[in-house]
Amino acid sequence: MEAQPDSIYILTLKEIEGTISPQEQEYLYGIIADNEEAFKRWQSLHQQLGPEHLQAARESMQRHSPWDIITVVKRQRRNATIQKLSVAAILLLLISSGLYIFLIKEPQTAIPVIETSLLINEKQLQLTTPDGKILNLPYNSDTILQTDGVTFNLTGNVLHFVTQKQQPGLYTLNVPYGKDYSMILADGSKVRLNAGTMITFPLQFPGKKREIGIKGEAFLEIAQNASQAFIVHLPGSSTEVLGTSFNVSAYNSNLVQVGLVEGSVRFHYGTTVILLTPGKQVIAAAGKRPYTQPFDKETELSWLQGVYRFDSNASLLDVFGIAPRWYGITVQLGDTAALKQKRFKITLDRKQPLDSLLKNLQTLDHTFKYNFEDKKTLYIQ
Repeated sequence: MEAQPDSIYILTLKEIEGTISPQEQEYLYGIIADNEEAFKRWQSLHQQLGPEHLQAARESMQRHSPWDIITVVKRQRRNATIQKLSVAAILLLLISSGLYIFLIKEPQTAIPVIETSLLINEKQLQLTTPDGKILNLPYNSDTILQTDGVTFNLTGNVLHFVTQKQQPGLYTLNVPYGKDYSMILADGSKVRLNAGTMITFPLQFPGKKREIGIKGEAFLEIAQNASQAFIVHLPGSSTEVLGTSFNVSAYNSNLVQVGLVEGSVRFHYGTTVILLTPGKQVIAAAGKRPYTQPFDKETELSWLQGVYRFDSNASLLDVFGIAPRWYGITVQLGDTAALKQKRFKITLDRKQPLDSLLKNLQTLDHTFKYNFEDKKTLYIQ
């Protein structure tokens, strides 16, 4: 079993912290059992990361914005002379805040595998507090939750909050597969979150910038405030908002898309900066220069109505890239030229069961074949 070094790194740090899930631990142990280099990395972290490093990291996070720390860590990790244990300790605390996702790339495999994220709870809507406390939230319910001086109001599928005092730290909302959810931020900005999406946010925006993080897909309507810039951190990039509504799709750092409905945004990707105008979207793929193209909001925003519309050029990888998030399954595509060449024009409806999608594909292409294993893994042949 192979994995990228960052995948081993984050899972080992989660194991040290005690937040690793049974599935993640099984995955990690499978890697280190087969890969001597991975085992040495795992063993080294366990042996060398001590309480003094964690305390120093906690003090750093109290003095600085987590987003500023992420910027520093990204820069320092490229320096071979860095004191790696200090960085590892800080990363361990960033994991507690759900922020390490903005530093890593997703693991790659030889066979195209579309799987549920290691960091997303597949079934439960969850809110994680700055100190690591996890609150299970009811879905489609009117509920009031109070914790640590904060009142969270859940009205239907919308979360908003009230706090009477300064509340440092970042909260993370985890939207499970098969669901979508909305929330209202401290400044009144509205965010609609697609299935399998995480948003990291503060309860106040006291400084010169309003900053949040998103891994997944979301539609945002940002409250205008000329004196306070709004920054959306995405895996591998960031978007500076200038009072606008736009869509972001960034389930991993290998492909980030930002489409603009109205207003303007400034997209940052490495040293590249692109100013978007309404009706345009920027696409940034790993290892390639970002580019812009027309943004078809009727198609790209169809997920807000619970559907995905694919034109006649959609591949099986496109279609089944949605299935894990909507149905909580793993999809493996056979590595054949014939499968890669198949193209479909189809609409996915989240209200319809997976079986309906599979039957529709068979109607469109009689050579389309599939089978299930343990009701969780779908093999496309």
